[in-house]
Amino acid sequence: MTDTDTPRRATVSVPHNPAATYEGVQATVGRVVHYVAWGVPGKFPQTCRSAEITEVDEQGRVGLAVTNPTGLFFHPINHENGPCPYSDEVRGGTWHWPERS
Repeated sequence: MTDTDTPRRATVSVPHNPAATYEGVQATVGRVVHYVAWGVPGKFPQTCRSAEITEVDEQGRVGLAVTNPTGLFFHPINHENGPCPYSDEVRGGTWHWPERS
């Protein structure tokens, strides 16, 4: 196999997006993050769920696969309500990097 025959991975140039990097970690497919479940007022509190990044677009927006006790929830970039937003605050319907101790 010559150098020209070597398969190459496609790379995406992601503009600076505070959500795209955290302490040197870049948002890439397969990374584990936290998704904040909406909850139900008075019944279920908002809570963090484990999620995996399933896609990243050129703007640094991510699609997620969220793990819930009752099954999986998928939030793709082209979701009917738009991509899942990043938030440094714990707010329902957002994602953030896992806390480090």
